[in-house]
Amino acid sequence: MALAEVSYDMGVFMKFYQKFQYILEMPKMRPSSNWTVPTNINISVTFHHILGVNEKAHILISFLSSRQLWFNDYLVWKPEEFDGIDHLIVPLDFIWIPDFYIWEFVGENISPLMSYAYIHHTGKVICDQPIRAETSCYLDIFFFPFDTQKCLFTFGPYLHTVADITLGVHVSDEQLLSDSLQNLQDRGEWELRQINASIQQFYYQRDEWPMCVFTVKVRRKPTLYLVSLILPSAFLMLIDILSFYLPPHSLDRCAFKVTLLLGYTVFLLMMNNILPNNSGGTPLIGGYFLFCLALLVISLLESIFISYILNGLATQNRTVPQWVKSFVLGYMSQLICYKITDTREHHKKINVFTVGMIKGYEDELTGNREAPGQELEQFLKDTCDKVKDIRNSFEHFHIRSKDAEEWKEVSIVLDIFIFRVYIIFITVCMVCLGIFWSQWLTE
Repeated sequence: MALAEVSYDMGVFMKFYQKFQYILEMPKMRPSSNWTVPTNINISVTFHHILGVNEKAHILISFLSSRQLWFNDYLVWKPEEFDGIDHLIVPLDFIWIPDFYIWEFVGENISPLMSYAYIHHTGKVICDQPIRAETSCYLDIFFFPFDTQKCLFTFGPYLHTVADITLGVHVSDEQLLSDSLQNLQDRGEWELRQINASIQQFYYQRDEWPMCVFTVKVRRKPTLYLVSLILPSAFLMLIDILSFYLPPHSLDRCAFKVTLLLGYTVFLLMMNNILPNNSGGTPLIGGYFLFCLALLVISLLESIFISYILNGLATQNRTVPQWVKSFVLGYMSQLICYKITDTREHHKKINVFTVGMIKGYEDELTGNREAPGQELEQFLKDTCDKVKDIRNSFEHFHIRSKDAEEWKEVSIVLDIFIFRVYIIFITVCMVCLGIFWSQWLTE
């Protein structure tokens, strides 16, 4: 019984072949009953994998399938004449197929070959071809890793002009995207966001060539780069900000900032291989790293400057200039709401008390000139001279202490002021950077 069915089926196919033999033996002829009427071909694409990008060479690597649909005016039959056969799958060598290619295709074509097409009894022909496409695409990495890329896939014939074929898209843009999202197998670094199809014409040497342009928008997933690049750099900057709370008169602050700067330099060397290299320009994240490095250097210079004031000017017995007192201890201290410790009255009381003591001794000695005992008088005079020397030493010491205290106040006011300006500057820059990168969420 099975052999009879096979024989019967083979007979049906032989009947079909005999009827359409003249068509199947001329596969290179365009299947149009009227040569003045172009053959309409509808195209659609479905993405299965987005394998990656080569930023340096501006190449997008993807795996997709294209479906081409057209009508063959000669391959039309009634299913009841062939025992209900309403469709067939035939080799591509037996029928005419359009000579389509992707204009942006670069590199070697290693796409798998599908040698069959689907034919419906109405004459509709469906040809599906899987394509591993390495296509040229301008990659703008300025907003890396929060970047969105738009790439073109232009399908067009190599020989046929608009006089021979016309192009169309048999599904909507929403359906193209939905089908691709359902068939995407690779959930890697890139995600498919949008597919738009448009029919255009290309003029070359007085001929008009049809083409179907698919605009594909893909968006990078920034999680990996956020964890490995942006957050570590932000943590190092946070540590640098907290280092301002170390005592400014301690040399440990400078040593700590030097160590932090060295660690950040090592971090930049490690992440250098991760950043994309592109002829289109430097990504914004490169400016972010350079900005953080510059802030670390400025922070170290600020600590060196404060240490110089405390350990240099304050120990050189130099008096604080009047303009520094007016600007730093006057205006700037009020601006940052810092209360200056007033030590002038304390020094004045000490000096007055010392001077009063010495004058009292001198008056006592002067009033007792007629007291008996010349040796006692001479002893008291010598004692008075020594007290004067002690008084001068104390006055000099108090002046030096007063200058040192003023230099210390100047360094504290400058340290607080620079720290607050540092915080404000970092906050403004980070907000601007966040606004730039937030555009990724709306694309």
